[in-house]
Order: sequence, then structure tokens, then C-alpha cells
Amino acid sequence: MKTTTSIVLALIISIASLGQSAQKNTALTDSSVIKIPDIALETPEVLGHWLKKNTPNHYEAVKALYYWMGDHIFYDVRLLRMVMSTEPGKHHPYKDTVDAAIKTLSSRGANCQGYTSLFFEVCRYADIPVDFISGYTYKHGQVDLDASHAWIGIKLNGHWGIIDPTWGAGTVDDKSRFAFNFNWRNFMIPPETAIFTHVPFDPIYQYLDHPIKPAEIRDQTTTEALKRPAVNFEDTLAAVKKEAMLTQIQGRLRRMQELGVINPLQEAEVKVLTSNIPAANYATDKASGAESRYRALIDRYNKLVHDSNDFSSFMSKGMKPAKTNKEIIDWMDRLCKEGPDIITALNGLTFQSPEITQNCQHLISSVQSLSARLQDTRKQVTDYLNKKA
Repeated sequence: MKTTTSIVLALIISIASLGQSAQKNTALTDSSVIKIPDIALETPEVLGHWLKKNTPNHYEAVKALYYWMGDHIFYDVRLLRMVMSTEPGKHHPYKDTVDAAIKTLSSRGANCQGYTSLFFEVCRYADIPVDFISGYTYKHGQVDLDASHAWIGIKLNGHWGIIDPTWGAGTVDDKSRFAFNFNWRNFMIPPETAIFTHVPFDPIYQYLDHPIKPAEIRDQTTTEALKRPAVNFEDTLAAVKKEAMLTQIQGRLRRMQELGVINPLQEAEVKVLTSNIPAANYATDKASGAESRYRALIDRYNKLVHDSNDFSSFMSKGMKPAKTNKEIIDWMDRLCKEGPDIITALNGLTFQSPEITQNCQHLISSVQSLSARLQDTRKQVTDYLNKKA
């Protein structure tokens, strides 16, 4: 569904919504939140299933999760240092969102990726559609380029919103000490408000009909976005989520470049996305079946080499065990036919992966070379058999 909210109107609405949100959050006492019992905290999966079963709707489930995390998960500054460190031996604390979610729930400590991963995975198990968003932030009107950030995007009761479970839990002071300071300010922030503090790397996750360029946010010229045509971000989002990995990466890179890459965090994201293209290419080839067909043709080539060696052994042993001339010629014909058949099949394959494409060309050259030798051998054997006859 396409909306037509303008940035100017959005700014007016955002001011009003801030007051309404604050009033609502102030009234939102502990008793208004469904309490999550300890028995539901074994794993992210158990927690997700519990929320699905014990809350009346997605809004109440997400609210309960946000409240519990803000009251129980502390910000572990050491994990942030691990991410930012360039020292040898320092590794990223998480393998992926699943690993991050499990570690966060068990340790009760996390950086922003851990907070967001736990929220994301629990919602996934609760069958609540959410987006895991990465980007950078503004604090007190100043861009924070120390590290990237992660948060949740969600549509509840027909409205898009940003949920930042990290910022909802508390604060870190100048001495890198975390203090719990739960708040509802970072729960369901309207997109037109969130864009001034949470800037996603991929502009589609601004959830705005008029996406704002990073430079316009920096220069406080956001109304310039109104001069560009509106986009139907909901339809685009729906299409993106159905795309193959490679297409998603290419789309994200294109959208980032179109709106502008202006800071080191964005540049780092571009590098990460670009480095993921080879794996995405391979995944695309695997999904299309091209990779498996290529592997099957490699097996056919190896068998042809094995069968050719068997024929060479037969000849070196004085054509023993004995075979009729017809059996020998038929044997050679089968070998000579297989090579061109393999080459035809290889030429019919197309790959996204440059590496597989190059390997395929090398294989074609190997098959051509073997086929040429087999043709020469066939001529020599045929001449020999004719003279012998």
C-alpha cells in the first residue's frame, strides 16, 4: 500500500507524535505489559513460541519483549571493543544473528547486534515479521561515526515503526560504564522521526515515501527530498524479500550509491556488501541448478579420462583380452562421442560466478584436448585394424 506523506507534513506530525508517544509511554506502567516468566527464557525459540501462545496480538508480544530486554539485557562494552578492535586475535563476538541471539539470552549481555539479533530471532519464532536494520546514528544532532548500529523495523497495527532495544535499555557514560535506564522512547518511533537519529545503510528501510539523502540529513536540508518523485517503499520491500541473495546485494549497493555514500561507515558497508558478491554468485548458481549440472559434467569428464585410460591399457597389452574389430571400433566411437557431448553441455551453462565461469572454460579446454587425442587414436586403431584385416 502506498502512502503520500510529505516530509514537511511528516515533520509536523513527528512533533505531535513525539508528544503523544511520550504521553502514552508515561502512562504505560509495568502492569500494562505482559510479564515473561523464567520458564520461557530457555532459548530464543522457546521465548518466541511462548509469546505467540500467551499474547493476544503482535503489538502486545513485541511490547512484552521490548520491556523484558530493557530490564534484563545489559550493554556489554567489551563486545563493542571486540568489533572495533584491529588487534590480531580479536574476533567478532557473533557468527550470525542466531548465534548472537543465543549468546545474548544466555549471558544477558550484548552489543547492539546482540540486542537486535535476539529481538529479531524471537520475533521470527513468534511469526512476527520484522526487519533487521543496520546503519549509523545521530546523537544530539551529531553523527556518531565510532561504530555502526543495528535496530528493528516493524509494521504494527498498520503503522511502520523503529524499535531500538539497545537504546531502550539504558546508557553508556563517558567512562564506558553502562547503566540501566529503561525507556519507551525507542519503542515504535515513527519513521519520519527516526530518520533524524537512525539512518539505515539501505534507504529502503527509512520507510519513507520520499527517501532522504544522507547529505540532506547531515546538512539539515531534508525538505529537498520532496522535490524527488515518491517511491512505493512497501512494494519495493515486498519484492526485495523475494529476491535472490545476489540481487538483494546489487539492489542495496545501487540504492546506497543513488542517495550518496558520504561517511566511513557507509564506505565500510559498501566494502562488506561487495565482498559478499562472490558468495552470492555461488548461491545463485547453486539455486539455479547450474552449479550441480557443472559438477555432473566434471564427473562425466573424469569418467571419460578413466575409460580412455582403460582403452590405452587394452592397447598396450596387445589388445587383450581379445575383442572383435567391431567391439574395438564401437568402444572408440563411444569415447569419441562423449567428449563433444560434454563440451556442448558445458557451453550451454551460464554462471553468475566468475570463478566457476573461468573453471568451466578450463574444463572445456581439457575436454577438447582429450577429444582430439581420442580422435587421433581412433584413426590409428582403425588404420591398424583395416591393414590387419
